[in-house]
Amino acid sequence: MRPSYDGSQRMGRPRFHIPKEQLELLLELRFTDADIANMIGVSISVIKRRLRYGEF
Repeated sequence: MRPSYDGSQRMGRPRFHIPKEQLELLLELRFTDADIANMIGVSISVIKRRLRYGEF
């Protein structure tokens, strides 16, 4: 379950695309933010930010 890479020319770490549906499904299955971050391969703060601000 790796997110796809966004190869844009932005500064900083490359952005990963995490589908909204994927996050919603994992939350429905009662996974914690930490579990989801570990499965996808991103930090917990990325998951929390995507959920809080809807950055998909």
